[in-house]
Amino acid sequence: MTDSPAWMFTKALSHRQKVCRLYKRALKEVDNWYGGDNLEVRYQKVIMRARFDANKDENDSHALDPGGSSYDRERESPDVVSTKLNNLLLSFVSSYIPKIRNFVY
Repeated sequence: MTDSPAWMFTKALSHRQKVCRLYKRALKEVDNWYGGDNLEVRYQKVIMRARFDANKDENDSHALDPGGSSYDRERESPDVVSTKLNNLLLSFVSSYIPKIRNFVY
């Protein structure tokens, strides 16, 4: 029997799971960086927690990345695009026509 590659057993992680794993790795990194001084370690961990709490309402940013799986799934309908184009042309023409009327030949 052959061994299967490790990537076959990985599963897709939710955004919450990714953030939790990132937080745990960040705390381990703080332990490694400030290893000797317990007070400093605790202080840096509190700062790290505050940084994560400040960004807790953020959505998964990879949904908008070109390499993300949700990139460009929600497109505007052609009606919305044509309405925007018509409004743009109307604003251009309405500002341009008075200039033509006042032009001296």
